Amino acid sequence: MSVTLRAPLPRFIQVGRAETLTLPVYTAAGALVAPTDGTYTLLDADGEEVESGTIGITNQVADYDLPSTFFDDYELPQTTWREVWELEGLAGQSPADQTLEQEVIVCRVAPVMHCTLDDLVALHPQWGAQLQTARAAGRVADVIDVAWQELVSRLMGDGHLPGRILNWWSVAVAHKYWAMALVCRDFQADISGDSRWAMLGDSYWQRAQEEYEQRLALRRDDDEDGVADNPTQLADANAGASASMWRWGGP
Repeated sequence: MSVTLRAPLPRFIQVGRAETLTLPVYTAAGALVAPTDGTYTLLDADGEEVESGTIGITNQVADYDLPSTFFDDYELPQTTWREVWELEGLAGQSPADQTLEQEVIVCRVAPVMHCTLDDLVALHPQWGAQLQTARAAGRVADVIDVAWQELVSRLMGDGHLPGRILNWWSVAVAHKYWAMALVCRDFQADISGDSRWAMLGDSYWQRAQEEYEQRLALRRDDDEDGVADNPTQLADANAGASASMWRWGGP
C-alpha cells in the first residue's frame, strides 16, 4: 500500500537560505507513518544531482538539512527542480521501502502569506470563540492555510510563478475573503437548515473572486533580479475563464 503526501503545492526553497526540509507521510486514513531510515536527493532542472544525504527522523517525520550553499553553482531564473525521498522501513506499508518525489521551485525570495486569522476575526470578533469551539486545538487557522494553497494553485494555473511576484501584499485581500468563505462553509455544515451561513459564504466567495479577477494586479520579476520587469505596468492575475462557478474551492 502506497503512502500519501499532503502536498497541495510544490516546495518553494529560497536561494542562500539554509532550512530543514520535512516530508510527513500518511496512510490513506490520515495516520502518520514513520520511516526508519532513508536518503534525500535534490535534482536540478536537467536531472543532475545538486545535494544528497541521509535523512533524519524527528517525531516520526523524515527531514533533511538543506545547506545555504545548495545554489552556489547556479543562477536564477530556473525552471522546476525535483526532490527524491527514498524512505525505508515504513511501518505497516507494503512495500516498506518507497521512493517519493516532489516538485521544487527555487526562488529569489520564497512566497509568504500576508493574511492571518486575526484579519478574519477583525471583521467578525465572535469568530475567535466560534472557531475555537468548532476546531480542534492547533487546527483553528487551517482555513488560512487551505485558502492560501488554493489561491497559489490558481495563480500558478494562470501562469504566475510565485517566486517571480514582487508585490505579494496585493494578494492579501483575495486571500482573506477566500478564507472567510471557507469558514462560512464550515459553520454551515454544522448548522442544518440555517441558510445565513450559506448566504454569507456566497457573498465572501464572490468578493474573493472579484478581488482576484477584477482588481488583483501583479508586479512581475520574470528574471528574478529583484527589480520589476516593467515598473509602470502590472499584470492581471486572471488569465483565463472566470472561476465564479466554483462553489468553494480553488483549482
